[in-house]
Amino acid sequence: MIELDKLKQNYTGVKNYNKSDFDTYGKVYKHTNENLPGYIPGLRDKKVLTVSASGDQLLNMMGIGCTDIDTFDMNYFSPLFQSLKMYAIKYLEYEEVYLYFQYFEKYLYLKFNKYLPKKERDFFDYIYQNEPERIFNNIFYSQSEDLLKGNNYFNKLTFLLIKEKLNELKHNHIYANVYDMVNFFDDTYDAMFLSNICEYLPSPEQFLYYLIYLRDYYLNDGGEIYYAYIYDTKENDIEGYIRSINEIFRGRFNSYEFKDILENSQAITVQSIKDERQKDTVLVLHK
Repeated sequence: MIELDKLKQNYTGVKNYNKSDFDTYGKVYKHTNENLPGYIPGLRDKKVLTVSASGDQLLNMMGIGCTDIDTFDMNYFSPLFQSLKMYAIKYLEYEEVYLYFQYFEKYLYLKFNKYLPKKERDFFDYIYQNEPERIFNNIFYSQSEDLLKGNNYFNKLTFLLIKEKLNELKHNHIYANVYDMVNFFDDTYDAMFLSNICEYLPSPEQFLYYLIYLRDYYLNDGGEIYYAYIYDTKENDIEGYIRSINEIFRGRFNSYEFKDILENSQAITVQSIKDERQKDTVLVLHK
């Protein structure tokens, strides 16, 4: 298994491994740093696409009743951790899951590891048999445990709903970056969640044209693309928010050229989970 080989090669036996950001076998997020419950709409009976990232996107969507969810990510470790969280919720009790998602304790893992698919079981068994604290420290981005509150599944009733609905989940994972994922689409979607991927893309024009392409060909009527999560924002307008995504957007965004996006975008303001004094903004393109 290539994921396990890469784990052994890059994350075992090193004190502090600095893999470049957003690589196919790079670090993963332990949990979300977005206020997901603050902006995810009602998705019951909807077909959804989301980045897998920490796995929290999928779980939070299940927490509001969605059971038809495809995920994508260029990082091959991401879906393994997403699966780990799903099986933990399925087989552990509420109090155990909260503790497990904080510290990934071995005694809790051993309560459900036999139920994992073989790829995940081989991968995580190896970690727990070989310096788990060091490997987890290397493979996770450093994050505050306070970010756990950015998940709706730490509400007990929501947790129980997800636990019940896991057997009904229709889920397919796409191993691809945001541009290549369309090569694997077999259907259209009611909502797409791209997190803050656009923050790291080198060509704003390509991304904005791609948004229009996704909306026109792969989004159902009335659907929405959540295409940017912007941290620590102030009062502004749609064009100002787009320009603030990264430095490249500031200088290159052409408001006339992308009038379509300006006229059909909405800005949703949510409370930051990193600092209660701050507000974040989510940009949504409507069809």
